[in-house]
Amino acid sequence: MSSFCINDLNKDFLFDVARITEDAGHLIMRYFRGSFEKSHKLDGSPVTTADREADFFIQGALKSLVPTIPVVSEEGHQDHKNSEFFWLVDPVDGTSQFARGKEEFTVNIALVHNNKPILGVIYHPPSQKMYAALGGDLYLGNNTSLMPVNTETASTQAVVIGNMSEKNTQFKNTLIQHDLHHAEIHVIPSSLKFCFMAEGNACFQYRARPSSEWDTAAGHALIMARGGNILTLSGAPLIYGKEDYRNPGFIAFLPR
Repeated sequence: MSSFCINDLNKDFLFDVARITEDAGHLIMRYFRGSFEKSHKLDGSPVTTADREADFFIQGALKSLVPTIPVVSEEGHQDHKNSEFFWLVDPVDGTSQFARGKEEFTVNIALVHNNKPILGVIYHPPSQKMYAALGGDLYLGNNTSLMPVNTETASTQAVVIGNMSEKNTQFKNTLIQHDLHHAEIHVIPSSLKFCFMAEGNACFQYRARPSSEWDTAAGHALIMARGGNILTLSGAPLIYGKEDYRNPGFIAFLPR
C-alpha cells in the first residue's frame, strides 16, 4: 500500500495491525522470565532487549504495511509533523512489570488522524488476549480471532487507577463530582486498565500523573469505540501529536 487515505480504514486493515501486534508479543515472550539486558534511558525509565527488538519489528512491519505513515514510538521517536496520519507505538507498555517477571505488560499500537486516535490495538502476550478498535467498532479475542463486542451494554460502576498513591484528596473529590464516591476501586498497572474498561468491568479511570501519548492512544481508541472518551483534568479533550508527546493528568469514562 503505497499511499493511504481515510477510506483505506476497514476491518481487514485493523486485523493486519492486530497480527503485527500479536507477532511482537510472541517476540517479547521469548525473553519473558528469561535472560535479557536491562538499562535505563535518560529519563530514568527502564528499557530491555525485548523493548528494543519488539520496537524494531513493529516499526518495520508498519512501514511495510503503509510506507507513507510515520511511526512515533517510545523507543524511537520520529517527527510526524505535516502528516495527516501517524502511528503511536509502545512496544512493551509496563517494562518495569515485565523486567520483574510479572504479567502486567502489553503491546500498544494506535493510528492517529488529525490529533485523534482512530484505530487502536492492545495485546496482552501472557494471556494472548487482544483488544482492538476502529471507529465505533470494538473487538476482543485470542490469537487475532477477534469478535465484535456489543458496546451498547452499560459498564459497571467500578473505577480503575494505576497505583495506590492516586487515592488522594483530588481523586476522592473527582469521584464525588462524578457520583462515584461509593464505587469499587481496582488498581491495575499498564494499559490493562483500558482493557479492563473495554470489557465493561469499569466505567471510569483516573490518572493524575503525566504520561506519554503512546501509553494512552490505543486505549483511547478502545474507550471511544465503547462510547466513552478521555478528558484532561481541566475538562479539555486529550489530543495527540503534541510537541513533546506528553499527556497531562486525565480521566477516562464510559457510558453508565
